[in-house]
Amino acid sequence: MPRGKAKFDATSPKHPDWPDDPEAALRSIAEDSGAEYIEQSLTFTANGRIGHALFKTVEPDEESPATNFVRLAEALDALELSVEIDADRWRTNRLAQG
Repeated sequence: MPRGKAKFDATSPKHPDWPDDPEAALRSIAEDSGAEYIEQSLTFTANGRIGHALFKTVEPDEESPATNFVRLAEALDALELSVEIDADRWRTNRLAQG
């Protein structure tokens, strides 16, 4: 399950729990988007304006739909959203290409 990393304006996630319970808001936003918020991954820049959070994302298969990255980005009002793969998977892909 690849990890997603979101960078967003800390004043604008579109959820009723934000900013009173930001972790609950991120859990709910992730669930609505077919992802899973990684608990306690929420951090903020020193001035509190930018938030960062990690998510477990889902690749499509017969049993479950893929993470809806557009929905996730819109709900967070994301400035940036990236998907990261682990080093073993990257190495396997490189060997298969070469």
